[in-house]
Amino acid sequence: MAVAVKHSYGSRLGNSFKGILSGLAAVLIGIVLLWWNEGRTVRRYKALNETSKKTTPISSEVVKPEFEGMVVHLTGYADTDETLSDMDFNITLPKTILLRRSVEIYQWEERSEEREDTTYYTYRKVWSNRLIDSSDFMEEGHDNPTVQYIREREDYAADVTLNAFRLSDSQIRRIGQEKTYALPPEYTPPTPTIELQKAFEKPRVVNDMIYYSVKSNNTQPTPPAEDAEKTDAAEEKADDTTTAPLTAKIGDIRVKFTIVTPHDISIVAQQCGDSFVPYQAATGAVELQMDGLHSAEEMFASAHSANRLLCWILRLVGFILIYSGFQMIFKPIAILVSFLPFLERLVGAGTSLISFLLALPITLVVIALAWLFYRPVLAIFLIAIVIASFVLLRKKFKELKKPETTPAAQA
Repeated sequence: MAVAVKHSYGSRLGNSFKGILSGLAAVLIGIVLLWWNEGRTVRRYKALNETSKKTTPISSEVVKPEFEGMVVHLTGYADTDETLSDMDFNITLPKTILLRRSVEIYQWEERSEEREDTTYYTYRKVWSNRLIDSSDFMEEGHDNPTVQYIREREDYAADVTLNAFRLSDSQIRRIGQEKTYALPPEYTPPTPTIELQKAFEKPRVVNDMIYYSVKSNNTQPTPPAEDAEKTDAAEEKADDTTTAPLTAKIGDIRVKFTIVTPHDISIVAQQCGDSFVPYQAATGAVELQMDGLHSAEEMFASAHSANRLLCWILRLVGFILIYSGFQMIFKPIAILVSFLPFLERLVGAGTSLISFLLALPITLVVIALAWLFYRPVLAIFLIAIVIASFVLLRKKFKELKKPETTPAAQA
């Protein structure tokens, strides 16, 4: 059952006028983001191209001084002799690059949805790796834990080699292929601390996770009776029954471990002794790394693809910021006529359309102006699209203003 909070006309109007400043800030941030993103994209593109032309393939089996200071591409087996441990849980793993402990707590989550002059609050149970503050929840009876009994942690091997080479700390941390650590069948969770014993039942292992169930006398307050059926239904959807006990309660904790073990990787970087540093191109630093065996061409193609994807994502973010900003700026207009619901919806739809028609050309103009410094042909093409859109809109408006001629009038 959702909690509905109705807002008065005065408070809605006041908040909408306050939102004008936020709207102006959103528009400005969107424009700055778009400008910065275009420059970033071009600088990255040029840096990748410069680096690819200077890359020399070498073998990882031996360190050759003649390649010192050069951009090199090599593949090999990322290996380590180190043993990583999590002594709190009696886990010790030899030849491991990463050992990560993840901790999730079963908690209430509040969601809100605005519908005209009313805000609706709904609640569901979720597993979260952070404490969710329930002190400001709109409805009582959805109290979350306030103490993090078990902390997350991660340990990396300090010495990882690529055959004859040593990997830098940043390269070690970029090694991927992280996977869940399967607890041995004979594994038994260690005896909990006194603090955990007071609050939780004896830990148990379920699907490679260690569960701590809150004791009955330590459970959080239950939601109101009228929410019980819908809460149960929401809980079934929120729970992953393949990895969680069916009796999970608010405050329960589950702990899982993920690891990275030795495997093949590929690197493009500048050779520095028996290790590597990023290559400083004219427009930025370049250091590429991928899991698995990949050619230099594949790695640069992947880097260019990632650069383009990030460019379009940030363009979309910039457009959304500008569009949302204009919506906040125009919102008071819809609130002023909100005493007539149908009129508020009509005006709201109109301001949304105007916001879109303003945000789109502004986005294109900012992108075009930014690219004028780098690719004039593309910039001129984008400006032409903007001008054409304005001409088309003007033509459509003129056609709408023309009176329709009836057959009688023609006669």
